[in-house]
Amino acid sequence: MHPGERLRALEALPPLVARALEGLTPGDLRRRPRDGGFALVEHVWHLADMEVEAFAARLERLLSEDRPVLPDFDGDGAALDRRYLSCDASQALKAFEAARAGILVVLGALPERAWARAGTHEVLGPLTLGDLPEQMLRHDLSHAGELAGLLEEISPGHQAIEPLRELAAGGRPAGWRAA
Repeated sequence: MHPGERLRALEALPPLVARALEGLTPGDLRRRPRDGGFALVEHVWHLADMEVEAFAARLERLLSEDRPVLPDFDGDGAALDRRYLSCDASQALKAFEAARAGILVVLGALPERAWARAGTHEVLGPLTLGDLPEQMLRHDLSHAGELAGLLEEISPGHQAIEPLRELAAGGRPAGWRAA
């Protein structure tokens, strides 16, 4: 599948994250799952920082450099260092939405020949610009599943659980409309 065909699917997670935040208390946003992992506020900050410091940075370097070596992003380290748990979830959501929108504009405007631009990710190995949307989508699907599971624990019956589960399964959430 052409990488450009993945772009529409990358529009789904930001509005679902916004929906996941609705109706939750500050305590709910900071509650971690029983089995460990990120609290909701930590997920949203991770998504925002990953979008800027990993995906946007990779995009920029793949477009501007010949065969760059792309660093990994230490999400767990960033969560601790930046104290995500004490940060504001709505700020993270705005940062995630803005960064994702910017990436989609750039990717959507790429000429066909640009998709083959390549570099090497320090952990994943060879990476082309055409691989980036798929990499982003896999990351989205993983977090959608984790967010659905977390919401089931902290707010059973929450309106975002089922759409997040559907997205995690690789589908489009029922009633989903891209902006």
